[in-house]
Amino acid sequence: MTIILFEDERWPYFATLVQARPIFELRCGAFTTRERVVALLGRPAYGLARSHLMPHFGPAGG
Repeated sequence: MTIILFEDERWPYFATLVQARPIFELRCGAFTTRERVVALLGRPAYGLARSHLMPHFGPAGG
């Protein structure tokens, strides 16, 4: 099973928090959403983000 985290059209609601990172890389406590998914499912989670962020945050699993 391949796990893909992605940003949908509602990312602008978090605009002040996600100018420089995908929404799935926001921290809530000690972990990001991607880190939580990887820990819970034990598989890499790949990310799809806005095009200017892809070279830095996706699609590599982590």
